[in-house]
Amino acid sequence: MGNFIEVWNFGEVNFEDGSAYLAHIGPDFAKAMLKRNFARNRKINKYRVSEMARDMESGRWSGLTSDPIKMSRSGAMLNGQHRLAAVLKSGTTIEQIIITG
Repeated sequence: MGNFIEVWNFGEVNFEDGSAYLAHIGPDFAKAMLKRNFARNRKINKYRVSEMARDMESGRWSGLTSDPIKMSRSGAMLNGQHRLAAVLKSGTTIEQIIITG
């Protein structure tokens, strides 16, 4: 898929290189990323997370979106917290684009 670096584990992501990753995000990967949630991100909407988790569990999750998960150079997660929380809740694995740098 294009010029993406394919990753299966959070430890494979290099925050400083400004790369784009095609990530297979399961519960462990999501949990590791959520630990790096940017302190000023909006509060997680539990209703939205439940809605997304139901879609993931039923196979209705649309998969790749036009809005990648964004990580800063320092490794803070800037965007994507609801998708990651839904992965944890559903116990599923999804493909998402992660942009770093």
